[in-house]
Amino acid sequence: MSQRESLLWEEMLEEFRALGGTADNVCLGQGRLGRGLFPRDPAKPVRVRISDNLLVDWKHVEFENDVFRISAAAQISAREKAFLENYYRDFSWGAGRQELTGLLQMMHDAPAELREVLRPFYAFRWLEHPTPKTVQARFLDSRVIGYKGGDVIMPIVELANHGHATQYQTADGVGLSGTFSGEILVQYQLCDPLQIFGKWGFASDSESFALSLPLKPGSLGIAIRRADVKLKSGTTPFLPKVTIAGVQMTLSYLMRNLESREPATLEICALLTKPDRREIEVPVRYVGFEIPNRFVIGYGLDFGERYRNLPYVAVLSDDALPEGF
Repeated sequence: MSQRESLLWEEMLEEFRALGGTADNVCLGQGRLGRGLFPRDPAKPVRVRISDNLLVDWKHVEFENDVFRISAAAQISAREKAFLENYYRDFSWGAGRQELTGLLQMMHDAPAELREVLRPFYAFRWLEHPTPKTVQARFLDSRVIGYKGGDVIMPIVELANHGHATQYQTADGVGLSGTFSGEILVQYQLCDPLQIFGKWGFASDSESFALSLPLKPGSLGIAIRRADVKLKSGTTPFLPKVTIAGVQMTLSYLMRNLESREPATLEICALLTKPDRREIEVPVRYVGFEIPNRFVIGYGLDFGERYRNLPYVAVLSDDALPEGF
């Protein structure tokens, strides 16, 4: 950072602490992933915590002539409002919107064939025309966190890039902590590279590869067509090409389709299985746990794109489910 930027950073941290936040041994810097958070002294622990008074629901964010504002409806003091608006001007929206605009423009200019391949998956958010409104929407969508039943902005913590060095802490405020030899990296969610790109717009090299294909009973799904893959040997691993078609996707259908490719081996592995929901008996070779017919979340399982980042599996309250779900 330049001398001016360093001075602004220190002044911002001083006000952040005065408003109840914690920021120990942390600074802003440039690394392999671009701008991010770093420890001042790698030998000492880092602790950043945003107090509840600065965790504003994203619905109270407005853009006035493309300037980040907190609406009058947010129940915070004038000093807290001024801190958030100054922080987002100097370190977040002010610096990040050009990157988002560039990404949206790049996706908009991509070949039509590539855009159509990406559209059914998680990348549809990045295929919109790069207007100020869509840039603002992508900015907020990629920089909020679930907290106490809502989605809130998270100043300073949002600057940490994605990795697997630590996880977000949301028991008392929102924060992160740990000892880091280099850049402070936090796991955004438990997802694969395709989901990460769809949500945040970047490619991650720290995930084991997996292709996310949501399977929803009773809805249009994904058909894997035999003509898409031609195998020369039954010992060759392959990843089927996928296309959207008007068929219902079931595990039994998928198994029959893949067996027709004559793979060397084909087995089903399930972390969780619900025998009460099973309409057709499917041989599952590896089973983690059998569970009752309840809606579960966490550890990669989501409800409405939320809760998949929980580091455990939990039952979603019936009160949170839509009627008749």
